[in-house]
Amino acid sequence: MLRKRKSRVWLWINLFAVLPLFIAGAIYLVWYSGVFNITAVNLEGDAEPLSSNPIGKNILFWTASSEAPDIKFSRLVVRKDYIRRELTVFAEERSKEIIWCFGSINVCYWVDKDGILFSEAPEVSGALIKSVKDFRGDTPPRLGENVLDNIQYARVIQIFDILETLNLSVAEARIRDLNLRELEVDLSDGTLIIFSTNVATTFVETALRKLMGDMADWARIKSINLTVPGRAYPSY
Repeated sequence: MLRKRKSRVWLWINLFAVLPLFIAGAIYLVWYSGVFNITAVNLEGDAEPLSSNPIGKNILFWTASSEAPDIKFSRLVVRKDYIRRELTVFAEERSKEIIWCFGSINVCYWVDKDGILFSEAPEVSGALIKSVKDFRGDTPPRLGENVLDNIQYARVIQIFDILETLNLSVAEARIRDLNLRELEVDLSDGTLIIFSTNVATTFVETALRKLMGDMADWARIKSINLTVPGRAYPSY
């Protein structure tokens, strides 16, 4: 019995003697040996090199939180491969849906499919690139914010799509007063169409198709008011 007690005592003594060495070895292995240092960064999709080079840093403790998110990306994912000690960075750029120009500050921005401003854009005219001139009186939204509420923005895009479907070329589109919830569009043939972002676009397309049914009459139209649901008011 005494011999067993002595064996246990020596076992604990040996354990406490070895434990500091084990802890010191683990600390050296993790923090100082370089065994867990990042060896490569792989870029996928639209990814760009990280602002701070992570090569040589410990993969166990490195995080992407130090990377300032770039608003031009709709998605940014960083994956860790602990076996190969590699990072894989995947990024997806926002789609360039439309150019939005603010008259109060004379600056244009690209807007993505969700209505978010994400980078400066050139001021353009004509029908090749969709664009809106916004003369709202209040302070315009900042980068990363929505240019309009979701319903209004969706209808603006739908209006452009309808005009394209009907082969109606846009010379200029503008918002004069945000509170009116109206979009004015000058067609290349000189016709002015006033849309309401409160009106369902199914009615808009139906009304325009009906007015275009008589091309001789269509050629005489100077403006069309489509701001009242179920009603189209052409002016000659």
